[in-house]
Parts: sequence; structure tokens; C-alpha cells
Amino acid sequence: MNKKFLLFKIIILIIAVLSLAMQSDMKKSKTTSHFRIRYEKSINDEEINYISTIMESVYSRYTKLFEVSLNRVTEVFIYQTPGRYRLESQSKLFEDGYYRAGRLYLVVSKNEIDRERLKYTISRIIVRMILEQIPSCPEWLAVGYSLVVGRDLESFGTPARVTLSQFSDLGEDYNRSVTKTQLKELYSKIAVTMKFFLNRYGDHAVEIMLKKFKTEDSINEVFEMSFNEKIEIIEKAWVDYLDSVAQGR
Repeated sequence: MNKKFLLFKIIILIIAVLSLAMQSDMKKSKTTSHFRIRYEKSINDEEINYISTIMESVYSRYTKLFEVSLNRVTEVFIYQTPGRYRLESQSKLFEDGYYRAGRLYLVVSKNEIDRERLKYTISRIIVRMILEQIPSCPEWLAVGYSLVVGRDLESFGTPARVTLSQFSDLGEDYNRSVTKTQLKELYSKIAVTMKFFLNRYGDHAVEIMLKKFKTEDSINEVFEMSFNEKIEIIEKAWVDYLDSVAQGR
């Protein structure tokens, strides 16, 4: 067997064992209507009650908005230890919360919790999960809207370079981006794209657009129906907007 491949398998096994060990150390748990929350014993029960209330409120709001539901209870893991959060969530960009493989991950401060920021973090990860229930919605667009509700559109800076000419290019970038640097550049482009949609068409049109993916598969058709413009006009305006932001205009 190839030595590099064997070493890779050993590393994956070690990570899996550590992950299971950490999950088993989540001594406390709380179950609500839609979430099963496991959390470190050092976290105050009162804070968990607050978090669970916010989670249910966000879940109710956005499942109604997009008219979707999850026929399961979602696993949630909440940490006070950033290292444990990073290992479990495998997030390369977000230090506060992440959605991955059907699970929600949160990290809370050992000091006083910023409740306002926490609301936005919870909104971001839950909306990301909810939009995954609309299979035809492109992943980059689901990520983009989660950044909108999470107030994270300014979190990734300005794109270093813009080589996009069609929305399909952004989809390809999404599939190719792996490293932290690549992901940061990708998310900056997605954030600018969402600002373009919001500035040009407004919040309501963006929400309608996302809902249309429940019945339509073509991104071009969805955009044309939602924004009342031909795709060529939309893409040209989008590229011009990206260029102006990248050049600091």
C-alpha cells in the first residue's frame, strides 16, 4: 500500500477517534421541538435556554418564509473551547458557528456572551441548513443568503481579482475552492454578489428568487423571472458591479 495513502488513512482515523471522544464529553444536552443540543458542562444552562429559544425562533421564521420543513431533529454542538469547535466543525473561515453535514456547531465565549452577534450567527447557520432543503438552489447562493441574514457581507474584504463573466463561473469557483485563502476570496465574491442583488433588486425580490428554486431548476430562468430582466443584462450589470468594487470605485 502506498505509504502516503496509509499515513492519510491513519490521520483520518485519529481525527475520527478524537472527534468521537470529544462528542462523548458533551456531558449536557437539551432537546427542543427541532433541535437536540449537546454542550460542554462548563456552559451555563441559562445561556443554553436563551440559545435554544433563538434557534427555534429563527427556524420558525425562515421555514415559513421559504415554505420548507425538515422531517428530523437537528443535532447541535455548542462549545466554549475554540479548538474543539474547529476540530468538530472543520470550519476554515468561521470562528463563531458553522453548518456541516446536517449538524450545527456553535462556540460561545467564556466571558459575557455578545447576544446580538449570537443571534446573527445562529441565523446564518440555520438559514444555510434550511436552504439546503431546496435542492435546485445553487450552494453558493444558499451561502450568500446565509451571509445576508448573518450580517457577514463585510467580513471577507474586497475580491483580489475578478475573472467572472457568468454566474456559472461562480458555481465553478465554489466547487474548486478548498484552502482558507481560496475560500476567503470565494466568499468575498459571493458577498459582493449578494450586495449587487440587494442594491439592484431589493430584499423581497431576492427572497422570491430563492423560493422559485423550489419549482425551477435553471438559474437563468429563475433570475429572469424574479428580477424581470434578461440574463445577459443581469450578468453584465453584475460583472460591472464586481469590477467597480474590486477596483475600489
